[in-house]
Amino acid sequence: IVTAAITAGDEAAYVDVRYAKSDDGWRWVSASIRLLRDQNHQLIGMVDALRDIHDEVEAREALERSERRFRVAMTEAPQGIAILDLDHRFEEVNPALCQILGTSPGQLLGQSLLDYLHPDDRIPLSVSIDQLLLGEREHITLESRYIRADHREVWVQNAVALLLDAEGSPESFVSQFQDITEAKSAIAQLAYQATHDRLTGVLNRGEFFRLLEVTLHRAQATGEVVWVFFCDVDELKAVNDHHGHAAGDHLLVSVGQRLDQAIGTTGFVGRVGGDEFVIVIVGLSNAALALALAEGWRDVVGQPLAYGGHVFIPAMSVGVACAPPMETAEVVLRQADIAVYAAKASGRDRVVM
Repeated sequence: IVTAAITAGDEAAYVDVRYAKSDDGWRWVSASIRLLRDQNHQLIGMVDALRDIHDEVEAREALERSERRFRVAMTEAPQGIAILDLDHRFEEVNPALCQILGTSPGQLLGQSLLDYLHPDDRIPLSVSIDQLLLGEREHITLESRYIRADHREVWVQNAVALLLDAEGSPESFVSQFQDITEAKSAIAQLAYQATHDRLTGVLNRGEFFRLLEVTLHRAQATGEVVWVFFCDVDELKAVNDHHGHAAGDHLLVSVGQRLDQAIGTTGFVGRVGGDEFVIVIVGLSNAALALALAEGWRDVVGQPLAYGGHVFIPAMSVGVACAPPMETAEVVLRQADIAVYAAKASGRDRVVM
């Protein structure tokens, strides 16, 4: 240091150096060296001041190591990671998050997280973040829908924690993102298979009875009238015998789809037996409306159907029953079943109440 100072013509030098300790270790010190010269500007000595900065250096190096590790983790992590300001704007993002959202860091930085959320999921996230800021929760984990840059919807599990400054005040958020679209799809598929008939796609017997019980229970409280329509596909055995079970299955699928589309959101339909479908409608004011609806469905089902080089004209007999207050599912279904047998006995392809 002295040699460098003399060569450079400096009168003082400042440097951080390590000094050997008596136990063969090293310790960082800050050295301040000032040169002393006589009146002829000749070097006659120097003043050396040392300050122990070992703890400061180690703390700085630890912080630098932590920063490097964070950068590596951000870059290499398979999950999306982001730092957001208190207004939910992206301050730092990693490649995995950009891949999830189908965009680039340049497009994300400065943008609000809420801009990428499905509109229906923005309020739950905002409420949860407010709970973080109020200290009511230490972290949150939500499953939300995000809209990618290509407008495709993805399901994301989002974990958020609050970062505090040295004074303990909220500074920013750190958020982790995991794409769970495939898992959500698999769960939805399992739920669908558990509640829907595998052949026709309408509700299966178990789910239909569950919904009927719920509907009847709710009607007891609201006073609404529940109507049940028992639909039996005519001549299915003849189709199976003459054209094969594949033709019979195709006929059942078509009937189920036509009924489902015809009732839309006004009620629900389930397959409760091999050739038996049941429809539930709530709120019809009188029997005339119920019978007119059933006749309309019978006409929809009766449209020509082509399969295997043949044209079929599907037909069904319909029994209609009205559930009085406090009625059970078993009783109202039995009443509708009796009505459908009456329809079959009187010539099939008709509606009986």
